[in-house]
Amino acid sequence: MQKFVSSLQNPAVKRILLLQEKARARRKENAFVVEGIREISLALKGGFKLKEFFFNTELFPAEKIKDLVPFP
Repeated sequence: MQKFVSSLQNPAVKRILLLQEKARARRKENAFVVEGIREISLALKGGFKLKEFFFNTELFPAEKIKDLVPFP
């Protein structure tokens, strides 16, 4: 399912920022943030699974993302 996020006050954005900044949050959620198509591909090849996927539609149209990143 695709959702549109437009505010830095969005809880999902706040959570991503927290995961980027705090090791404690990463350990608590057993999650981390990966940025970039190449890095995502490497993580998938390494056996990691995507929980959530955020992208900028101005940089990557949704149709293009579906081809680049296998997401259920």
